[in-house]
Amino acid sequence: MSANSSNEQGSFARPAISQGEGIAAFFAPADLERLTERMSMHRYEAGNHLFWEGDAASYHYLIVSGRIKLTRMMADGKSLTLSFAGHGDFLGEYGGEGQLLHGMSAEATEDVVAGLIASDELELLLNANGSMAVSFAKWLGMMQQISQSKLRDLTQFGKLGALASTLIRLSNMYGVLRPEGLHLDIRLTNNELAELIGATRESVNRMLAALKDEEVIKVVRGEIIILKLDELRTHCECPTAPTCAKGVCRL
Repeated sequence: MSANSSNEQGSFARPAISQGEGIAAFFAPADLERLTERMSMHRYEAGNHLFWEGDAASYHYLIVSGRIKLTRMMADGKSLTLSFAGHGDFLGEYGGEGQLLHGMSAEATEDVVAGLIASDELELLLNANGSMAVSFAKWLGMMQQISQSKLRDLTQFGKLGALASTLIRLSNMYGVLRPEGLHLDIRLTNNELAELIGATRESVNRMLAALKDEEVIKVVRGEIIILKLDELRTHCECPTAPTCAKGVCRL
C-alpha cells in the first residue's frame, strides 16, 4: 500500500469474489478462501491512487468493486495507459530479488474497494499450499499471454490496427450486446484511447471518424457502439476462438 495513496481502511466484509471471476477462475474454492481470509479491506475514492510507479511493492491488491486505470510515465513525460482492471483482478509485482518496485501507477477511476495482502505473507501462503502455488503460476501464465498478445497488436498492424484491437478487447471486457450493436459499457475520451495505443488524440479522432464513415462503429452520447465486429478484426488480423481465448483478449 503506497504511503502516498489516499485510502480508508474499514471494517468491510472480506472480498466477495465469485468462482470464475478474475484470478478466482484459477483457484479452488478452498484456496480462494485461504487468500481472502488474510486480506484487509480498503476503500479508495475516485481519483486517488492505490500505488504509484516506483513505490515499494509491499502489497498485492484484489479488486472487489470499482475500476482501476494502470499507467506508466514515458521518457517524454507523457502518460501511457497500460490497461484497466476491475472486479476479480489481482494487482502486484511478482518474482525478482531484493526490494521490488511497482512498474506502473494504479488510479481509481471510480470508487474502489480492494482487499490487500502483504507480499511476504502471500509468498508464505503459496509456499505452504502446493495446489494454490500451481494455480497462481497458471494465472501468471495467462497474464503473460495477455501482455504478449497486446504487444503483438500494438506493434504489428499500425495505429489503426492497434485501435481496432483495443476496441475488440474493450468489447470483451465491457461489451453489452443489444439489438443496435455491441455497446461498450465504459466511457473513454479520445485522449484516453490515444493513451492506450501510444497515439495522438488527433490521429484517434481521424481513425474513429473513418470507422464511423464505414459504419463499423457509431458513437451515441459518448458511448461507442460496435456495428461490425468482423470488420474491426480485419484491421489487426484478429484470430478467433479457439485460437484466441476471450480471457486473453482483454486489456
